[in-house]
Amino acid sequence: MFGQSVSFTWNGQDTFKTSWGAFLSWIILLIMVAYSSYRLVYMVNRWNPGVSKTTLIRGADEEEPFSPGESGFDFAFGIGKDLPKDIGFFTVRHVNQTVIDGQRIKNKTDLTFTECGDKYFSFEDQAEVLNYKINEYQCPDDNFTDWQLRGNFYRNDMLYLEIKLWKCQNSTNNNTVGVSPGVVCQSQTAIDNYFRKQTFNFAFINNQFTTDDYEKPVHPFIDDQLFFEIDPSISKKANFYVQNAEASLEDTLLQLGWSNDINFHQIQNVRYYDDDYNSADGFIIAVFIRADKMYDSYSRQVTDILTLLGESDIFKLNLTSIYLPCIHRFKTLIFADVAYAQAKVTVISTRDRFS
Repeated sequence: MFGQSVSFTWNGQDTFKTSWGAFLSWIILLIMVAYSSYRLVYMVNRWNPGVSKTTLIRGADEEEPFSPGESGFDFAFGIGKDLPKDIGFFTVRHVNQTVIDGQRIKNKTDLTFTECGDKYFSFEDQAEVLNYKINEYQCPDDNFTDWQLRGNFYRNDMLYLEIKLWKCQNSTNNNTVGVSPGVVCQSQTAIDNYFRKQTFNFAFINNQFTTDDYEKPVHPFIDDQLFFEIDPSISKKANFYVQNAEASLEDTLLQLGWSNDINFHQIQNVRYYDDDYNSADGFIIAVFIRADKMYDSYSRQVTDILTLLGESDIFKLNLTSIYLPCIHRFKTLIFADVAYAQAKVTVISTRDRFS
C-alpha cells in the first residue's frame, strides 16, 4: 500500500533538458512579448474599436417629443435669391395635430425666418456656408428655437414642421390660400414662367457617427439630398424624417460596466410624392419635417486592460496547446536517439571488457 514511487531518470535527473528545448522556450517567450506589446500599443492608441449598429423601431410608448435643434439640426431653404411677393412666398409652420373623438384637429403656428447671412445657419464652418451660397437662402431666425417632433399620422398626438412655397393669387378674401394682403399678383402665365426656371433648394445639417474620433464622436455636415426642380403644374411634396439616434460609448482603458450614452439626429429617409397643382391648395412645394419611427443605435467599445489580459491568457493557452505536443514529440525523438547511442556504447564497452 505504501510502496515507494518509481520515476524514470536520465543521468540521475528526472527531466531531460536540451539546448533545443531552451531555444524553443525562448522563441515562445519572445512571441508572447511581441504579441502583448502589439496589443498594448493598440489599446493605448484605441485603434480598431469594436463598433456595431442596430436599426430599431421606436414603439408608441417610446415616442417622446424631441428637439432636433438640441443636437445641432438646422436647415435653410429657398430658390437662391429673393422671391418677388407678386410671384409667390414661403411659409414655415409648426403643426400640432391631435385626434379627439375620431376628428383630427391641427393647430398651426407660423414661425418667422429671414435671410441666412453668416448668422442663422448654425454650421460650425461658415466659410463653407458662404462657399455654397447658403447664406442667400432663408433660415429660421432667433425666435425659432423651441420646436419639437413627435409621432406619426396614426397617433393621438403628432408634432411636425411644414415648409411650403405658394403661388401668388389675387382675391378679395384675405383668407384665400396664396393671398398676400396688399399685393397684386402678376398673371398666372408670368408666375408659371418664373417658377419654371427655378430650383427649390433645401440644405440641412446632418450627422455622421465616426468610429475612431474619441473627442467628437458625431461629425456634422451639410447635406443636400432634398431639392426640387420646380414645375408650376405639379405640387411636389416630401416627407423628411429626422431620426433621434443614440450611441453607447465605452472608450475608457478601464471599463467596469459604465458607458457614455449620447443622442443625436440623423436623416436617412426622405420620401417624395407628387400631385397635380390645385389652385385651391395653392402651393407647389411642400416639405414635412417629421419624426422617424426608425432609429439607429450605435455601440463602440475599445480594448481595455481587462480585455487585454484576457486576450493574452487565451493566446498563451492556444500557443501552449501547439507548443507542448511539439516539444513532447521532439523530446521523445531526441531521448530515443540518445538512449540508443548510450546503450550502443555500453554494449561495445562490455564486449571490449570480456574480449
